[in-house]
Amino acid sequence: MELRSEGIDDVHVVGVNGIEYAVKSITGMIEGRTLPWVQDNLDQRVWESWEVYIRDFFVLDKDGAVVDVVNLTALDPDPMVNEGENYRAIKELLLTARDQ
Repeated sequence: MELRSEGIDDVHVVGVNGIEYAVKSITGMIEGRTLPWVQDNLDQRVWESWEVYIRDFFVLDKDGAVVDVVNLTALDPDPMVNEGENYRAIKELLLTARDQ
């Protein structure tokens, strides 16, 4: 939302739920939010092929190449945590990838 309010409309975020978490409710991840959320499956095996660890945040460039991976457990993006430094760092990663 913040990027949109700054006139940046070509940065997108989507969550991918792991296969092993498919039986758990994702209501907490999507309720009241606008983040698109999809489910990995046995045909695609995205988490396996990308070697995802839970709460990994993959930053892709405009061509879909991975430019960085951060774990949101270690780098909590909540703007109220760490005086917003983590939030700003992740935002900067997105903007840098956008310009590559």
